Order: sequence, then structure tokens, then C-alpha cells
Amino acid sequence: MARLNKFKTKKVIIKDKKDLGEVDTFDGLPKFEPNKNGVVAHQIIKGNGDKAKLILSCNYLVSSLNGNVKEIKGKVFPTFFFPLYQYNKNIAVEFARVLFSFLRVTKYSSATIRPFNITAQYLIDEKITALNKLSLKDFNQIIERNPMKRPKTVFNSVKKLFENLPSINQSVKEEVNELLFSYKKTLIQEETFEERVASAKLNSDYSDYVMFQIYAYVNACLSEIQDTITGTLNYLNGPEYLSFFEEKGKQKYRSLIAKGDDESLYKAFLIELGDVYRVNNAIDLLKIKLTSFDWIKFKENVSSSNYQSLMTATWPQEVTKSRDVVFLCCNVIPTSLLNIKRYKQEFFQQIEHSGLSIDLLYRSKRSTFREINNNEKFHNFQLYKLDNSFIFSSFYNFSNKVKKTGPSLHHILLGRTKHFDFLLILLLLAESGKNKEVILTIPSHINTLPILENDDLFSSEKCAELIGFKARGHLGQGAVQPESIIVPHQSPLFRLLKLFSSIRDRQIKHRNFFFTQSDVFKLWRGHFSVNNQLKEKNGDLIGPILSTKFRKVFAGEMLQKWLKNIKNKDDLIKAVANDLQNTIPLTYLLQSSTTESMVATAIVSLQMKFIEHHQIVAAKLQTKGQSPKENRIQRFLCDCLDPYNPDYAEHLNINYCKQFDNCLGCSKAEVYEEHLSNIIYRCFQYEELLKINRDLYDANYVIKHNRAKQVIEIFTSKTSNGHKIHSTAFTDAFQAWEDPDNYLLPPLLHINT
Repeated sequence: MARLNKFKTKKVIIKDKKDLGEVDTFDGLPKFEPNKNGVVAHQIIKGNGDKAKLILSCNYLVSSLNGNVKEIKGKVFPTFFFPLYQYNKNIAVEFARVLFSFLRVTKYSSATIRPFNITAQYLIDEKITALNKLSLKDFNQIIERNPMKRPKTVFNSVKKLFENLPSINQSVKEEVNELLFSYKKTLIQEETFEERVASAKLNSDYSDYVMFQIYAYVNACLSEIQDTITGTLNYLNGPEYLSFFEEKGKQKYRSLIAKGDDESLYKAFLIELGDVYRVNNAIDLLKIKLTSFDWIKFKENVSSSNYQSLMTATWPQEVTKSRDVVFLCCNVIPTSLLNIKRYKQEFFQQIEHSGLSIDLLYRSKRSTFREINNNEKFHNFQLYKLDNSFIFSSFYNFSNKVKKTGPSLHHILLGRTKHFDFLLILLLLAESGKNKEVILTIPSHINTLPILENDDLFSSEKCAELIGFKARGHLGQGAVQPESIIVPHQSPLFRLLKLFSSIRDRQIKHRNFFFTQSDVFKLWRGHFSVNNQLKEKNGDLIGPILSTKFRKVFAGEMLQKWLKNIKNKDDLIKAVANDLQNTIPLTYLLQSSTTESMVATAIVSLQMKFIEHHQIVAAKLQTKGQSPKENRIQRFLCDCLDPYNPDYAEHLNINYCKQFDNCLGCSKAEVYEEHLSNIIYRCFQYEELLKINRDLYDANYVIKHNRAKQVIEIFTSKTSNGHKIHSTAFTDAFQAWEDPDNYLLPPLLHINT
């Protein structure tokens, strides 16, 4: 018999509006005053800065696991309290009051509550009935029983709890206070080779075999979105455009479905896509451009079937002159909704989410068509749309016996759903090697500048610099640091990001972040992997995609082998398909002309990663404000530790190195903040050469230029006040560059280096 969910029958009633401010009590701790339902509620601040209610219940167990969403939203439920209260009320109340005192000066987090949880469990397990019975031995056992990744943090937090519990003997507190943390010594045992390999996690990253599949499938889905939007717009602007809401279009739609061949069904699907695109474009425009008063009035007119007055003189001209808005208000709404209350309810529900579905738009007129001996053909048309959508099969399993729920296929293909977010997030994670936190914190704008217009100043070609943020340090003690992702304007990825941004700008009035803040990666990483049968080379499925296993530098042996004798796309297909013979869907995709851009994108991405592997910075970057050594050997871009033994390339035969443009690729180099202006100036010289002689640049300086840009980026993102340091260095370099009498560095020497 299932356990009774007491949370559903007992609502937590919060009447106590007091916070955790100062109170007048004998021991200086806040009061514990439950309401008539035995509940204590206090306003707190969570670790992420959000406000919340701390809920402690004396009479029944409540938690975030057994309540519905509305009841638990904005509340936290410490797990230690109810079991401890059932065991010993006095101890539980004292624990709660100490917790209240902690939360006066700190935020609520797992670190805050951990010492209460483990100490309470120890008291219950050891049947300790009074806190004055605790001894130094008990303190040691609490620590020993709870091995954590950060044992020192646990030690200090339990120590603090002992210090603040009034009932613990003062002598015990003094003994605990004198304790110093030390790591437990363990006997060193000789490891086998296999154990050393396992502990080093040398094989923890995905192989090239897996990474290529991820690239290919993601790009196949993104290509389908891009192709659908392009095809729909071409259809809307072409001579064959017809709408279901015109009599001629409705008859054409019916005749195409009745024919039932693939070409006819595709044309019928285009009619649907055209109507969905137009009506939702109109809804997006109304939601963004109308005032709140006009939007409310619009909804009232729809509710009352006052369709003649949907468009009013108070609407902006941009709205009233929109062909799509006129189409929605004069053709679609009166025809689709009629005077049916249920249809109107669905209309309002859908416009607040992804948009209006084809089922609602066509329902009143399509039902008659289906009744005239065409139901089977209509059913085949529905299956045709799903069977021919690769993106749908990547996220959903569909059978004839199961009714599909969730977002409309049209909305997925037109990029209106969070599937588009997921695919681009996945691609950016694989491309950049950045943490998911960085990707999800990319803003939509920097001040008023759209993030995709934030140009990278040090790229040899036009690039956008996307900036996300990563919190470093533990327990909130670290700083939030910016991290950059550089995306060339000419890349397929940039075009997809532009397309995505244009759609979201129409859908969302005020976007703070570039991507959705819901964790769509966690939601779909399993479905995407399982549905696409992502496999290791031995045929084993990889399971849910783990971004932590994405290779930071990949495209090694497989890429070299594939590209060695490749002359055209067919050669590539044969080479890839031969290696990926266990992955039948991918082999099929590679043979499809509609996914050529997918293959191109994946290979370009692989090549970029392969190139990066050979231009990595080897110099030691002193990003913490260190001072140069007194007896240093100065170079233009760095200090040199040993000019007699450079290692910027293999098998060097140099008595004393003077190849100063190779310094950043040498482990004997040290770079300090003072070198930054010289490095920026050198980038100006590289870029000038690129404009004059591309062949010479590619032959001698492209890798050196990329190393210099990496050093600038690392100093900017990793150094305290990095952006300020970069700005100062850039100003110095630029002023020297503009001054014809000031040569900060000698000119580039075009020799075989």
C-alpha cells in the first residue's frame, strides 16, 4: 500500500510574516513560535539570491518531493526537522532556533543546512536524548560517519553548530574549538597499470566516433529547421502561394491530401506551414507592439465574438498595415473560432505559449472534409508529416496507437519551441568546450547592443564575441568571471544563431538572456541520445549525453583519415559511412542531399578543433598580477626563461633562439600584464599583413596570430579587473599604431620560421 501523501491533505498555512531579525530572548536566539497548524514560516534568502519561505512543520512531514508545484513554489523544507521533532521536541526546537540565527547573516544553501542534517541523524541513530550528553568523541564520530568531497568544510560547519547550541556543555565546546582539521592518513598501496589508467580517467571523454554523431545529428535537426523556414518563406513569397482560408486554397489543400502521393502531401504541408507562420507572426507582433490596454481589449473582443472590432484606430501603424495581422483578424479568427467557447479557450491558452496550432486553426472547416470518406487519407497525411521529420523523431517516439502530445510539429520545424534552444546549446557546448553555466548566462544584449553584434576586436575576420559567466570558488566565496565564445560571421553556426535570435525577438518582448533559462539540456539529452541511437564503436549505446565528456580538442585520427583522399561529397560519405557502419540512421542521412549542409558544418567544426590543437599557447601566463623576475631575459612578447632550449616545435636545432614570434608557443616563455600592449600591437601587424598578402599570412603567421589572440582573451577573462587591463593595453597599442613616429615593435620578418 502506497504511503499517504500528507502534504496533499494538509496545506501549509503561512500567517507569520516576520523575518529573522533581532529578537529579545534569554539566550539571544530567535523565538520558535508555530501557528495553530504547528507550522513555523520565515522569510529567507536562498543561495541564488531568490527570496523564499523556510517551512518547519511539527505535526506532519512536508517536503519538496511530495507536494504539488503551486504549494511548494518559493518554499524550502529542511529535512532534519520533522524526524528530529518526533524523536525529541526540545532538541529539534533548539536546532531550529540556531538555524534561524545563522540565516540572519547568511543565505540558505545545502552548505548551510548540511551540519544540521548530519548531526540530527547522529542523535537519532545513537539515541542521544539531551544535548548536554554530547562529548568530544561524539563530535569526532559525526565527522567520521560523513565522508564528503570537502571534509574540511564539513568539519568547520559542524564545529560552528556545536559552538552555537546553548545546551552543549561549555567544556565540550572549548575542546571542540581547539581542534584543528587534518586529513585522514591512508596507507599507500601500489596500483596496477589498469587502476592508474582508470583513476586518471584517460578515456572519460567521448571518442571522435561519438562526437561526430552528436555533431551530425544536431546539425541535421538544425538544418531541418533552417530549411523549413526558408522553404516556407519562399512559398509565401512565391506565385504558388495559397491559404486554407481562401476558398481556392481550401479546395487545393483537400485535393492534394486526396491524391496521397509524397509530392502532393508535401505541398499540402506547405499550405499548413504558411498559415501557421503568418498567424503566429501576427500574434507575436500584437503581443510586442500593442499596449496592455489594447491587448486586453483585443482579447475581450475575441471572447465576445466582436470580430468586426478586432482592429482599432489606437493600434500602431506598423500593426495595422501588417498583411499578417489583417489576415489573422479578418480571415483566420472569425473562420476558426466562430462562436464556440471551447475554441476560444484553446486560442487564449495557445497564444500564451508557443503559438496557434494547425489543429485549432483548421478544426471547424477540416472536420467536414474528413467525414466524406477521406478520414484514412487524412490519417496517412498526418503520419507522412511525422515520418518525414527527422527532428521530431530525434525527440519523440510516436506510434499509431498513441496520441501525440506536446508542441506542434509545425512550431518545432519553424523554430518556435525550446527544441531550437536545446540544439544550439548542445552545439555551442560541443564547439566551445565551455561549461553549461557559461552558455546559459549569455545575455541577449550588452547594454543596448545585441550580443550577436558584439564584435571581437582581435579576430582576423569578422566575428561575434558571445560572453557568458562562470562562478568560480566554493560555497559562494568565489567570483563570477566572464568567458568568451568567438563565432565567425561566415560560419553556419553564426547564421543559425542569427535565425534563432530573430525568432525569439519576435516571440519575447524583453529577453534578458539569449537562451531559455529552463534546463532544456537536462530535459532532452536522454531522449535525443536514445532516439538517435548514439553509439560507441563497439555498438554500445552511450546513454544520456553528458556535456562534461565533450572533448575540448578533438578531430584527430578519424578526421585525418577521412580528409586524406577526399575529393568530393560522395567520397566523404563513403569514408564516414564505412567507419560508422553501426550507426545506420547517420549513414542514411549522409546519403541525403537535403543534409549536405549538415555534413559541411560537422566537418568544418572538426577541422577547427584540429587546427586549434596545433596552435595552443604553451607560454606561462602570469594572470594573478605577479611581478617579473629581477634577472629576466626580455623579449618583445614575453620574458624568456631559457633561450638556449626553446620547444615551440619538435626537433629544433638552435643554439640561441631569436624567433620572437614563436615565443607564445614555447614553454620557456612567461607573459606578464606589461606585455599585453605589445601583443595587441603585434596583432595589428598580423592583420595588416593579412590584408596585403593572404598567402604569406597563411604560410607564416596564422598560428602565431591565433596564439596571440588566445593570450589576450585569457588575460582579459582570467585576470582581476581583466577588462580594465585590456582596455588600457589596447589604448596604448592603438595610440602607438596611429603614431607614424612611434614603433612599439619592429616590423614582421618574412622568413621561413
